[in-house]
This record gives sequence, C-alpha cells and structure tokens, in this order.
Amino acid sequence: MPTKCLLLSCLLVVILAQPSPPWWGGNPQYKVKVLMTYDSPVMTWNFSYYYDSTIKAERYEHTAPQAD
Repeated sequence: MPTKCLLLSCLLVVILAQPSPPWWGGNPQYKVKVLMTYDSPVMTWNFSYYYDSTIKAERYEHTAPQAD
C-alpha cells in the first residue's frame, strides 16, 4: 500500500509541474516582423512570426519572393 501512495504522489507532482505556455509581454498571442541578414554571401530574409499559446500554434509568413 505505501508503494501505491508513493507512486500516486509522484504522478501528481509530475502532472502539476508541467510548464505553462509562454506569454510574451503578458499576452497569450505574439506577432513579430523579422529581418535576418547574412554577410557572406550577402543575403536577407524578411518574414513575420506568429505564436498563439492558447491553441499552441505558430506560423512563419515569408515575404515574396522568399519561401520556406
């Protein structure tokens, strides 16, 4: 019986210790425009990044003519 209580206690700790989704700036949704550059050879990438912790989804949108 003590083993079952120990296992149940460990399981409860693991369930309750799951990290919450990230919130940037106190918001569950986040959107940012990104400009990445590379020096050799000279290249740039423009894209928008979207994240929504309420539905656990993220999306990258590349500007034309770039693509993923």
